[in-house]
Amino acid sequence: MMPPDGFFGLTFDPKVDLGHFLTFLTLAAGFCWWLYTGIKSRRKAAEDEAWSGAARLLLKLLRDRGVAASMEALYAEFNSPNLSTQRKAYCRRDWKFKDMTQFEAAVYRLDFEGKIDFPSGNEIAFRLDHSDSRGPRFFPSEVDRSKLLEIFERAIPSEDVNIWDLEKLAEASMRASPEETALVIRRELQNANAVVQRRAASIVGRLLPEIPKSSGVVV
Repeated sequence: MMPPDGFFGLTFDPKVDLGHFLTFLTLAAGFCWWLYTGIKSRRKAAEDEAWSGAARLLLKLLRDRGVAASMEALYAEFNSPNLSTQRKAYCRRDWKFKDMTQFEAAVYRLDFEGKIDFPSGNEIAFRLDHSDSRGPRFFPSEVDRSKLLEIFERAIPSEDVNIWDLEKLAEASMRASPEETALVIRRELQNANAVVQRRAASIVGRLLPEIPKSSGVVV
């Protein structure tokens, strides 16, 4: 039985202050929510980055082939063990398509962006002519340019905008207001938030020009 003066001469008050306890619960719940949203945000950013890298690697495979490839052949080549190093370089990890349905979604996204052609029903080819001949062109006004820049600027830190759509917004803003858009991207590359930094870096990867093989730069 515990002596009246407590353990080692220390006296403990068995009463708990209800206000302090509720404060503790509020802080604990807030911390758990912050931890959960942080982990969720990082996972989503990593997945978006992997998808964006996978799309670029698919384009590289098609360009290197120089000829059309069937969906099945390109899927098998992308997921092959021999391509592990390149997957890590483009996707930041050894990311693979889970199944053909997921692979087809990426292919149709590239088709939507005008990066590939379908010579036949089941074949894919790298699109060499990227000129837009699908209809009338849109000539933005100063108000349009400002609005495009504003939309792009708000989209960079937004978790609701996936990396695919963000890259498209970056392209539109860059075409309308190249100098202002470049300033926004440079600013976000220095953002204290690592997730925003990675999203900005993904945009840069999309907008970087191709380095000529004759330039002597090792890639």
